[in-house]
Amino acid sequence: MKTAVKAGLLYFLLIFIAGFILGIIRTKLLVPNFGALAGLLIELPVILLLVMACSSDQTSPGNPPDVPADLFSTTLNGAVALSWPDNAYESDPDNFQSYRIYSTTYNIDAPAGTDPCGTSWTLEGTTVAPEFLVGAMVNGVSRCFSVSSASQTGVESNRSRTVFDTPRPDSRNQVLYPIQVKSDSSGFRFWDDDGDNVVEESVFNGTNDGPLTGPDGSQIPATGRQVSEPFSGLHTVRDGRIISTRFYFDQLDMLTQLGLMPAS
Repeated sequence: MKTAVKAGLLYFLLIFIAGFILGIIRTKLLVPNFGALAGLLIELPVILLLVMACSSDQTSPGNPPDVPADLFSTTLNGAVALSWPDNAYESDPDNFQSYRIYSTTYNIDAPAGTDPCGTSWTLEGTTVAPEFLVGAMVNGVSRCFSVSSASQTGVESNRSRTVFDTPRPDSRNQVLYPIQVKSDSSGFRFWDDDGDNVVEESVFNGTNDGPLTGPDGSQIPATGRQVSEPFSGLHTVRDGRIISTRFYFDQLDMLTQLGLMPAS
């Protein structure tokens, strides 16, 4: 709607200014020298040409929608769920057509301070909703993601900020949100594994003085940096012994503290 109003106002302004200038030329120059009828006949074709030029089909590419304001990812089993604010549609619904979702490779061995994401981006798909499920992924293989928006005329915005995520086989394909984002889909969900489950919440403090194993099995040299990372643990206890444990923590925050990821 905003785009149509702007175009209409610009069209009216151009025709008004052109008519005003031509009116002065006709009354001051054409009528005294050629007469009223001749002056009108000379002015009329010029006005018609201006109207046709201003009313012709759009030849410029047009305005792109707003860039998606942010991007979030949720790890799933063999997939990654992406979501983002719907600001591109909300700011100008008449100009909005769809969102475009891109992915590229992620290099866990990229030196600190450099971009670990590749430069060859693949279009994963399009959607009109501010969310998208990237499926058919290989567990343990990380990828970078970004989202853009496209207009009705096909003009594309810049891409959003980049996030990376790694699908894991222990994920249960349940998308959860922070309570500030989506209160009815927030919190923790646990499953009964035919045992007694114990939930632990604590903070891990330590110094990285040994190599880390990446998702692809590669070894990351020790950084010597200290980390302080909150985590939650779900322990299954049977016959007085812990038989399985799952830990949940912010991997991106830990890698940032270690200097392996650039600070956002």
